[in-house]
Amino acid sequence: TLRGRKRGIKIIGTSQRPAQIDKDFLGNCTLIRCGALEYPEDRKAVAPILRATVDQIAALSGYRCLEYRRE
Repeated sequence: TLRGRKRGIKIIGTSQRPAQIDKDFLGNCTLIRCGALEYPEDRKAVAPILRATVDQIAALSGYRCLEYRRE
């Protein structure tokens, strides 16, 4: 995943625990979607990447999500 982005390779990854995802992987993602997260550690890990606050992530429920797309 550290080299594929520039070659147009598409990888889909999912996780219930964003705090456990390698930061190099997240840093190379072009699209990140985040739904409701129960654990504060997960909210803190993903908030800067989404350019959102921990409170915005904590307020998510149901099928609502936040999305960040790198152009």
